[in-house]
Amino acid sequence: MNRIWMIVAVVLFSLAPTAKVSAQDDLRLTPEEFDALAASAPMLGKDDISKGKVVSIADIKAMESTHKNAWLDKLSASIAFGNAYGLGAKDLGKLGMNNAPAIEVRVGYALSKYFEVIGGYSSANSFKANSEYYFSPWHDQYNDSFSLSALTIGLKAGVPVRMGKASLLPYVSISAGSAYFNIRHSFKRYENGNYLWGYDNAYNSSGSCDDIGVGAEVMLNKKVRLFYEYSYLTFWLTNSNAYPVLYYSRVTLGGSVRF
Repeated sequence: MNRIWMIVAVVLFSLAPTAKVSAQDDLRLTPEEFDALAASAPMLGKDDISKGKVVSIADIKAMESTHKNAWLDKLSASIAFGNAYGLGAKDLGKLGMNNAPAIEVRVGYALSKYFEVIGGYSSANSFKANSEYYFSPWHDQYNDSFSLSALTIGLKAGVPVRMGKASLLPYVSISAGSAYFNIRHSFKRYENGNYLWGYDNAYNSSGSCDDIGVGAEVMLNKKVRLFYEYSYLTFWLTNSNAYPVLYYSRVTLGGSVRF
């Protein structure tokens, strides 16, 4: 009898490290936990798991851990490029300037999978407007350019969602900080095609700003994401009588790395 029990014990011990389970076995997972597990295991797929495909307990724990931590890499760095448009001034409305190239560099620190502290630098360089007037024998040319930049810090909030095989993070962000403004205005007059006179003036100002944005991230893998964002910026300039409050919209496409 003792010999029989020894054989049973050896068999059980040999099976323990490689124990196999299926979705029908009692894993003590809630439906939500099971869905999360399936979503974190694209190499298996929920259909395969539900049909009883054999996986090891160790694999399940590893995949569950990956799913829980996928959005929790603490530090991030991102860069985005896009288009700034609709430059306007309070009480004056849109200024009729051309669109400007936009760039944004951002760093972040994740407080949780829902909230992240963000800080960054953004620039719209530059909005331009050109006009010409002819009244014989003179030809006048006006050229204006507005450049704005900002250093901000704020908070981003989002909720991770699963859409098929894609992991998305729709989010909203709000930031505030310091603003910098540069305007150049030039004038040239020609008489019968010959340069007569002109001037070129530059003016700088600074102040505060805020940046409100909405966007979505697509997780390519645990470390790399792509995102698309729309934001609205407002600038309060302390030393500008003509343009004390400026605003514009921005759309950008960029990528981020988490580490």
